[in-house]
Amino acid sequence: LERKLGAIFTPYLGHVAEHVVMALRYTEGRVKKGGKKGRKRKAGGNSEDNDNKNSDNQLECVPRDMARAAVAVVKEWVINDPDHTFDKTRLNRFCNPLVNLLERAVEWSKDDAEYQAFVENELAPCLVAVCAHLEDNNLWKTLNHAVMTKGESPHAKVRYSAVSIIKAFYDKIGEEFLVLLPETVPFISERMEDPDENVESATQELIAMVEKLSGEDLDSYLR
Repeated sequence: LERKLGAIFTPYLGHVAEHVVMALRYTEGRVKKGGKKGRKRKAGGNSEDNDNKNSDNQLECVPRDMARAAVAVVKEWVINDPDHTFDKTRLNRFCNPLVNLLERAVEWSKDDAEYQAFVENELAPCLVAVCAHLEDNNLWKTLNHAVMTKGESPHAKVRYSAVSIIKAFYDKIGEEFLVLLPETVPFISERMEDPDENVESATQELIAMVEKLSGEDLDSYLR
């Protein structure tokens, strides 16, 4: 509905904002589609064990599905928000629940491919859209800092995603985002020494992006 009605629908999202936050934070377990349990068959050689063996294919991951829906809502909200109803107050409510999905998605992703697909196609575009919508370096700082904290994650794919999202911020906002470079330098320096090669490579790409925007060599900052 939000995608179809755009800015007409956006002002009403304020009334359900807390429900969207709750969806981002939802942590309950899985439920079967349709809520029906498999029944034991008496004929045909199919046992209850065989039914249960395939039960994982019939499961919905409720936290995942709610998070994905909430991320989509937030993205459409900021894209279709000419009156800036998604303001500082909204950012303070949504920032951590959104960014924390970088780690929570590890729990409900069946493999690395599913995790990366969610981050690259859904979560990262949402965070970048929020950043671009804010148009205030003090608010950028809040979001930038939240993402950088994920650089301390024990999961390499989370650290990689954090670096990639910071790079996407610079790519989207451009030179104006360089105002946050001083606080980003320690993050870059630490990730340059990351034990994971993919994280280190992503960090080099971030450095290249920053150097392109600033026209300066970052070596003097990183010493």
